[in-house]
Amino acid sequence: MKLGVLLPTFRNGASDALAFADRAVEAGIDGLFAYDHLWPMGSPTRPSLAPFAVLAAVARRHDVVVGPLVARVGLVGTPHLVEQYLTLERGAPSRVICALDRATDSRPRRTRPTTLRCAAPTSAEP
Repeated sequence: MKLGVLLPTFRNGASDALAFADRAVEAGIDGLFAYDHLWPMGSPTRPSLAPFAVLAAVARRHDVVVGPLVARVGLVGTPHLVEQYLTLERGAPSRVICALDRATDSRPRRTRPTTLRCAAPTSAEP
C-alpha cells in the first residue's frame, strides 16, 4: 500500500506546506497532494496557495508522487489545466498523479473522479 497526504495550502505563504512536506517524506509518505481550488469551502476570503506552484516546489525538494487532490475540468480552461499538468510533469517525470473530475453544482452524484498518470508529450517541443 502507498500513502499520500494533503498539504496545508490555505496559508499566506508556502513555508508551512514545504515544512509539512519535509516531515511527511521523513516519515515515509509516498505522495503529497494539494487542493485544486484557491478558496477553502465556506471561507472564500481565506488565503490559499496555488496548487501547481506548491506541488512543483515540493517535487523539486523530494522524490515523491505529487498532484492536485482532484483537478476540476471546467474550473479553469482546459488548455490551461493541461499545460499546468504538463509543466508539473516536466519537473517531476513519472511522479504526477492526474486526478480529474468535472466542475459541477453541489448536487450529490454517483460518479467517481478519473485518476491517470500524466505523461509528457512524445513529440519534440519547440
